[in-house]
Amino acid sequence: MTLARHLCLVGLPGAGKSTVGRALAERLGCAFADSDEEVEREAGASIADIFERLGEAEFRRLERAAIMRLLQRSPLVIALGGGAFDDPSTRGTLLASAVVAWLDVPQDVIVERLSADGVRPLFDGHEVALRLAELAAKRLPHYRQAQLHIEAATSAAMTEAIVSALQSDIAARSARR
Repeated sequence: MTLARHLCLVGLPGAGKSTVGRALAERLGCAFADSDEEVEREAGASIADIFERLGEAEFRRLERAAIMRLLQRSPLVIALGGGAFDDPSTRGTLLASAVVAWLDVPQDVIVERLSADGVRPLFDGHEVALRLAELAAKRLPHYRQAQLHIEAATSAAMTEAIVSALQSDIAARSARR
């Protein structure tokens, strides 16, 4: 199976977008990109440093520009930062030019993951479960616009569900011909 369009993964921080994205790229035989890693590479600084020195608004501007550059490449799997899909312009572009999959992981699983990972700027100085609930309230309406809604607690289950959904879509399109 090959990708005809980009496959973009959205979801809350800690949902496993990068892990699932790498596994999908390997399964699909295509390239993988992580928008956070692209921003860090292009800015020559970590996301935490960008947030601290330049603020969230500048990070979001850099993120939007990095995503637009990624969309100019051949179809690939792209793991998006948790807030990238909040931007209406970015969201509209992605929905028009890519397959967007929302990785919907139970919040207790995410809290456990984030509690073990102390490098998330949006969680600095916040109680993880409360901050995650705040982000979920703001972001879930946007995530619900994704073409694929994948619910699972593990990255392996998410990967399998996305591959299955893509295969079903390809089969359905072939049957209509």
